[in-house]
Amino acid sequence: MAPLFSAVLVLLLVRHSAADVSDMDYGGVPLWINRFLGEPSVLSLQGRMDPAWFRANNPQACPLQCECPIQWPTALYCDHRGLADIPDGLPDRTQYLFLQRNNISSLSSSVLANVTKLHWLILDHNQLQSAKLDQAALQNQTKLYYLFANHNYLSSVPSTLPSGLRQLRLAHNQISSISSGAFEKLLNLTLLLLQGNRLQTITEGDLKGLLSLNMLDLSGNNFLTVPRHLPASIEQLYLSNNSLSGLDRDSFVSLLNLKYLRLSHCGLQSSSVPQQVFNISSLVELDLSYNKLITIPTVPTTLQYMYLEANEIQGTRGRTMKAGVGLFSALALFLLMGAVFTQRNKPKKPTRRPATTRKPSVPKPAVPAQPEPQEPTDFPPPILGPPSIYPDCPRECLCSPSYPNSLNCENRNIRVIPVIPSRTHYLYLQNNYISEVTAEAFVNATEVRWINFANNRIHRIDKKVFDKIPSLLYLYVHRNQLKEVPAGLPASLEQLRLSKNRITKIPAGAFNKMENLTLLDLYHNQLSDSDLGRNTFRDLKSLMQLNLAHNILKKMPDGVPNGLIQLFLDRNRIDDIPKDYFKGFTHLAFVRLNYNQLSDKGVPKAVFNISSLLDLQLAHNQLASLPLFNGNLEHLHLNHNNIESINGTLICPFDLHASLHEDSLVPKLRYLRLDGNHLSPPIPLDIIMCFRHLHSIVI
Repeated sequence: MAPLFSAVLVLLLVRHSAADVSDMDYGGVPLWINRFLGEPSVLSLQGRMDPAWFRANNPQACPLQCECPIQWPTALYCDHRGLADIPDGLPDRTQYLFLQRNNISSLSSSVLANVTKLHWLILDHNQLQSAKLDQAALQNQTKLYYLFANHNYLSSVPSTLPSGLRQLRLAHNQISSISSGAFEKLLNLTLLLLQGNRLQTITEGDLKGLLSLNMLDLSGNNFLTVPRHLPASIEQLYLSNNSLSGLDRDSFVSLLNLKYLRLSHCGLQSSSVPQQVFNISSLVELDLSYNKLITIPTVPTTLQYMYLEANEIQGTRGRTMKAGVGLFSALALFLLMGAVFTQRNKPKKPTRRPATTRKPSVPKPAVPAQPEPQEPTDFPPPILGPPSIYPDCPRECLCSPSYPNSLNCENRNIRVIPVIPSRTHYLYLQNNYISEVTAEAFVNATEVRWINFANNRIHRIDKKVFDKIPSLLYLYVHRNQLKEVPAGLPASLEQLRLSKNRITKIPAGAFNKMENLTLLDLYHNQLSDSDLGRNTFRDLKSLMQLNLAHNILKKMPDGVPNGLIQLFLDRNRIDDIPKDYFKGFTHLAFVRLNYNQLSDKGVPKAVFNISSLLDLQLAHNQLASLPLFNGNLEHLHLNHNNIESINGTLICPFDLHASLHEDSLVPKLRYLRLDGNHLSPPIPLDIIMCFRHLHSIVI
């Protein structure tokens, strides 16, 4: 017989808690994703899905310290692992390598030698040191586009960077110098983040070669003057949180394309700021907040956004503001909030009052000023975006030159969807006050692939909308007020998220011809058994994930496609599962029925004996015994039921007295949760003898 204790068995007597995954800032600039290039839209798999499922369903090689999702076969997730080194044996297919939040201090060429197609290398929040950086490791990555090493211990910008780089993010290190020739061949670099470092100066050759640089962030360094020798192509220059002694008249004269300039928290005083220094014809946004200015400098007529809050500006009518008369007409936003801004009226020359025989009139009490009229709505006014080079860009939205096919209108207090430009593929409208979606806005938007309507107040979507966007792939309408599934959905859809609405009805034929749909999320609605007909899901041939959790179902849904991989039915009122319900399911790996009303009477003994099943969750029900399950099951959640005893001989998928010479025949159960029942240690010996791969039991 094979050894009984081939793995360590850990007995946990405390409640299991989910891992805490921190948000990553990627240097403070959002990371834009192009799904059509195969770029992974998930930046970490922590807390999202059990890696056991990936390993069971992905035949490709994957390092033990990492996860290899089948959705993105070229992505490798090795983040949040406490790794001291990059894992050996990285697959040669790897294009997107996530190594953030580890303890990696060095980078050698040998560990990346097998990876020649790398596009992204994410090394944020590690312990990288310049002295331990093998320069050849990066130089040989000829297809590397993004290199992120924010929040490390680098003391200088690495030399011999790959020539194909488009983004280099080195924020919050200890960089005090730029290696000679570091940027000489980076002709395609558009974004360079160096904020939060120790730079004091930039010499003439430091940034040589950056002919395409669009954004340069030097905030939070040790500059005393505005650095010279900056690339002329820069449109966005951030210098906030430096202790600048002052500005020169020609500080920005060589930056002919400069549009966005930030100089907040720099200690600037009006006496050291030449009046014409910001009179740059291309400038559209200027941030001078949190300084010590007492006057407002001259700005160009092109300026549309100016921030002056928290200064010491004191003006007299027609005097201090005189320099700006006629220059502020183009400003869309002029912020003086928090500034000391006072109006000093000139004292009038005293005059002698003429003599009169009339009785002096008694002055009337002052009439209190009428309050400003309030806007007749509970919504704040829409927020206008910065000016755009695209004439068709709605003022409520952001149109980035770096991502011309994206339209960002999220968090703008929008109530009515603006007209969508024809070039738009990705449309972001989440977190607004939209109540209705009509076809007028989409008359030209025939190429839209991705729409995010999440967290609005949408109660209706005109079915004519989908006639305008026949190529739509992803539609997110969660956290709204829909009462039924929208009609006329395009057959091209691959993902449909409708969770946290008020849906009580799925119209007949709502999912007809949707053979490409892989994900359907109806979580947290008000669907009952009568709302799910036998043919509701009939045409969903490609469906992989169906989420019907948190509804008011009493029965298992009919007509679920047998190619499903994930079925979530938590928090319903289900008390019975038909004996052959899962018969014919060939890929079902995850079943969740937590928080229902299941008892032994409603659960046939062998109903979960499914060979493909990896994770079964039956927590918070009324079960008194363990159901039978297949030997391939790896995770079983039975916590908070009415179980009083366990018989390992009965539930073991093989005969305990049989001699198993092949380890592949041993049951694969690794995690068993039984807390919240009527059990107490010790664990029966037959459980340990049967489930030899068991690592954890929670009782």
